[in-house]
Amino acid sequence: MEQQVLEQLEQIFSKQNIDKDSFFRELTLQNDGWVTFKKLGMIKRFKTLIEGNVALILAAARLAPAKFQVNDDETAVRADPEAQKAEEEKAAAEVAEAAAVVDDARSDYMDTVNKRSIYAKGFPLTPEPSRDDLMELFKQFGRVLRVKHRREDNKAFKGSVFVEFETPDVASAAAAASLTFKDEPLELMIKREYIDMKAKEKYDGVAWKTPEVNTNKKPRDYFVEFTSDDKQSSGDVKDLLQERHKDMVGRFEFLTAQSGVVQLRHGTTPDQFFATLQDNKLGPLTFILASSEAEHTFIEKQRKNREKGGRGGRGGRGGRGGRGGRGGRGGSRGRGDNKRKNDTDDATVKRAKTDA
Repeated sequence: MEQQVLEQLEQIFSKQNIDKDSFFRELTLQNDGWVTFKKLGMIKRFKTLIEGNVALILAAARLAPAKFQVNDDETAVRADPEAQKAEEEKAAAEVAEAAAVVDDARSDYMDTVNKRSIYAKGFPLTPEPSRDDLMELFKQFGRVLRVKHRREDNKAFKGSVFVEFETPDVASAAAAASLTFKDEPLELMIKREYIDMKAKEKYDGVAWKTPEVNTNKKPRDYFVEFTSDDKQSSGDVKDLLQERHKDMVGRFEFLTAQSGVVQLRHGTTPDQFFATLQDNKLGPLTFILASSEAEHTFIEKQRKNREKGGRGGRGGRGGRGGRGGRGGRGGSRGRGDNKRKNDTDDATVKRAKTDA
């Protein structure tokens, strides 16, 4: 029994719990981290274990003197400050390590994007070429994922664009071509080479290096598209994604009855996602890089879902478990009726304050 109580002590005094359990955090802050056995005994996780015998909490704390301290009159316990500090430092190191892995993956992916993109210069400033004009011009080389007009700080068009293709080979073919737009020749080069050239000009011949990523900033979300030979239900797609990739994928939206777009989570890049697949397939679904149109469609559908009260949710239409996502079942009640109960029985602990 003491071992079970010790496990609960470790959990309730853990940094993870104190960060999310505001009421217990307040208890620890009231008296330099000390919490009386009597107050602990009123908390649900201990109440069902000790059945009023607070001596079991004392015995459990004695099992781990390196983790817990007991006061002189043996009425209260706290996490050992040095052990707590070590736990916080370990947690911070783990967060930093995970962030570094994400940063490396993002940096590698951006380099891949730059290698499959081109810089194209020589377009008229007015009227500037439309997106449709550019798509029509470059689609002869292969699938175009996105085009981006380059602009001055005042939003004026610079006369140049970046064009992202599906593969570096396609980008190389486009960069090597002799293209004109409205009878004017275009200057073309791989975006990676353009970036290196401009960086050396700016930094006096010193090669440019990718700057360190701000680990406090939320990683950008990436997307992938899927297609299927047969019509798929939202439940079918959700089950396929959640079965093996729930840590990588977030929400998804259908583009047609046989295609859709999936939002990747936690900074997961498309390359990382594709590496988990065989021939880019998952069951009946085949995945490809998402185009800017697909991403825009996803964002617009999610926006409309939020306005309607939360139909989208993780797992596409029908949300988490098909009940409307985080907005509540149907969205009208929001979070109010569905608050996650705190582990601490606030009312009983508050009553215990006057008894201790």
